[in-house]
Order: sequence, then structure tokens, then C-alpha cells
Amino acid sequence: KDLISKDTLLLELHGATATDAQSSALGYVMHIKAVPVDLPNPRAKPPLGPTIVPGMDGLQDVQILSYNIPGIVPDGTAGCPSLCGVELEITASVNNPSPFGMAVGTMNGQIQ
Repeated sequence: KDLISKDTLLLELHGATATDAQSSALGYVMHIKAVPVDLPNPRAKPPLGPTIVPGMDGLQDVQILSYNIPGIVPDGTAGCPSLCGVELEITASVNNPSPFGMAVGTMNGQIQ
């Protein structure tokens, strides 16, 4: 929820990571495992705060690229006896300022 609504996020990272490092002195790539990651870390010198990343800021920049009303929803759909609505297809462009993404795919909803 915060990822979508806020313009910035404070992330706490606790765990370990691995990296490959080129050693010019040894002449080969070293694979270093289990490098600890602990953010925020008040014990570090200097103390390290949380990681700050851009959020999606409410996904404010949405543009409708195309829309189509291909037909009506058949009677008896989802318990609706009759006049159940129309099918609506919308293609939109959503600007996401965050490095995090989300796959939306097909969405179903009601507009009243």
C-alpha cells in the first residue's frame, strides 16, 4: 500500500548478499558470499540510516491510450439475473517513478 501511495519509502534491509569482485592483485574474479547487510545500522561508524527509494507517488500520471466496449455482460453472469453491464477494455500508460514495478495484467471491477 505504501509503495503505491508514497513518493518515497524508507526500507530496512537485513540479511546477506553475494558479489563478484575483480582482484587486480590476484588476477581473477573472486566470488564473495554472505556479505552482511544491516540497514539501518546505528552501530556502524558513522551510523547508517535506512535505504531511501522513490515510491510510486499514487501513480498520478495515467494516460488512456485506447478503449473499446465489445459487448454486454451475458445475463446470469456472477449471479446477476439480467442487465449485468457492459464489457469494457481499456489500454493505459502508467508512469511509475519507482524502481519497483508491478504486473497488473487483466483486472476485473465494477463501475457504478
